[in-house]
Amino acid sequence: MDLGWEARARAAVFEWLRQAQLAHPDSLPASLLQRGTEVDGQKLAVMSHGLGIWKPRSLEAALSVMTTAPKPGEPPPYEDDWIDATRLSYAYQGDDPELWTNRALRRAWEHQLPLVYLYGIERGRYLAEFPVYVARDRPVDRRVDLVFGTLSADMRTSPLADIRCPHRWPREGPHGRPPVLPIP
Repeated sequence: MDLGWEARARAAVFEWLRQAQLAHPDSLPASLLQRGTEVDGQKLAVMSHGLGIWKPRSLEAALSVMTTAPKPGEPPPYEDDWIDATRLSYAYQGDDPELWTNRALRRAWEHQLPLVYLYGIERGRYLAEFPVYVARDRPVDRRVDLVFGTLSADMRTSPLADIRCPHRWPREGPHGRPPVLPIP
């Protein structure tokens, strides 16, 4: 794995996302995230239609994970659970820990590569949080634990900080989340 390329690509995608957030302060359109940006002549989409874990062809590790907005009156397709204010237990895609998307997520964990977390607020509209890291891989449970911010539990201001997501965010503490807790 070319870790230099992985790092360069992610840094460029994060900067592109910062600019996209300035242009679309309420939420990012899926079409923009699917088009993505170009880095060193390589097209890097930030998401793909229908895949919760996304790895562009030119990368070896996952670039993003997504929680889709559930349809009104229906439960979400995957149960992602908040552990605390900075950690999310994120479900693998499907039942096979060796599915290519789950292996790509595992590679991000093995090399501690930062990801983008996309939260669907309505059909075709997303909030983006980055950097997000895989802190723990749990193949037996078909889950990973994601850490928002840095692995030292630093929390930066994010567009997700002010949203109330009844199926996702615990309701205590500032911004509808519990206080930031140190990661054991």
